[in-house]
Amino acid sequence: MEISNTQSRIIFLILLILMLGIGYYLGVLRQQIAEKEAFETKINQLEQTFPPLNDVRALSGTISKISGNAITIENAQIGSPLEKTPPTRTVMITTQTKIVRQELKDIVLVQKEGAEYQKAPAGKAPPSPFVEIPITLSDLKIGDQIIVQANENIKAAEQFTATAVIFPKPHPEQPIAQ
Repeated sequence: MEISNTQSRIIFLILLILMLGIGYYLGVLRQQIAEKEAFETKINQLEQTFPPLNDVRALSGTISKISGNAITIENAQIGSPLEKTPPTRTVMITTQTKIVRQELKDIVLVQKEGAEYQKAPAGKAPPSPFVEIPITLSDLKIGDQIIVQANENIKAAEQFTATAVIFPKPHPEQPIAQ
């Protein structure tokens, strides 16, 4: 069986198209691998820039619901932006939970306390620029920005019991979030 000139041209054309197709596929595959490696390199760089937090015992958020002794907050991202954290959390309030409104002290008092601290022996805690005023759960409203603290790691917790709820009173020059 002899192959004619036309048949050999057809076979050659088919093989050429097949080889071009395989070459194109391998080129695309190589590009995808290079892009994946570049992406992984960027992720590794980000992970070094934003190392994961191992232990989170406080976070801030906006109150979206108050029901009984539970506050639901929509929280800001904590730690690395590469880590997934719950977008909302339920904070349980007990009779042991300290709830306070934090207000800025008078600047003259802060300066006086700062000067006294400078004279104090080492080991003494620096003065706080805030005064904490006890409030109750009923004083909090939906939309308030709060800070919650716990005695446990709450990094991934969707529900936890708060040891403290702090409502920072906005500075008079700052707009109140509504």
